[in-house]
This record gives sequence, structure tokens and C-alpha cells, in this order.
Amino acid sequence: MGKSNKPHLFEYLTDLCDPWDAAEYLRWFADRVDEQAGKLGITELQYFQVAGVLGVDTLVEFRDLARFGLRIYRREGTWYVDSRDFRKWALARSERLSRKPRNPQSQPRDHVQTSIPLF
Repeated sequence: MGKSNKPHLFEYLTDLCDPWDAAEYLRWFADRVDEQAGKLGITELQYFQVAGVLGVDTLVEFRDLARFGLRIYRREGTWYVDSRDFRKWALARSERLSRKPRNPQSQPRDHVQTSIPLF
């Protein structure tokens, strides 16, 4: 089976990524997490409920997001992220990144699909 073309959150948390692309994708990830929370009717999302959305493959990767300042917590043996905390974190990080100069060598990313009608 081929590798998925879905974005992986960690791609946009490194200094190698263009800051403007990273800022855009962090907002995109925040929207996807909110979408998932809306579908499930809860704001506290368990690891397995957001792993696919964030592109994290393992619980270790999910927990590693705390290293970047995201509040991840454990209750009764289950790891969670609150969608509201994720949005605050992503937008604050996005705001900081969008103030940085654009990387002149960066290529535009093409795998974000928006749901904005083009008519």
C-alpha cells in the first residue's frame, strides 16, 4: 500500500519548513481538530481520535507534541488533548511564525485541500 499524502503535524514544527507554510498548516490542523471534536460532540479528544487528523502514527509521537508546548494530559491511563487547547496553541504558534520572513528556497505545499467554494 502506498504512503498517505496527508500532512503530518511534525513537518510544520521544524525550522526546516517555511514559516508561512507552517503557519497556514497549523491553522488547517486546528480546523481539522475542531471538526473532529464537533463530529464526536466532545472537546477532550483521546489519542486515537486525533491521531489520523494530526498525522501522528504512535502514542509516543502524540506525547512528543508536549515538547512543542501543546498541553497533552493523561487521565485513567488514557492520553488526551482538548480541542480548545489545541486551537489556542496552534494559533499562537501560527501568529509567531507568520511574523518571520518567508524562506526564499521554500516551495509552496500542495496537499492542503480547502473547503472554500471557488465560484
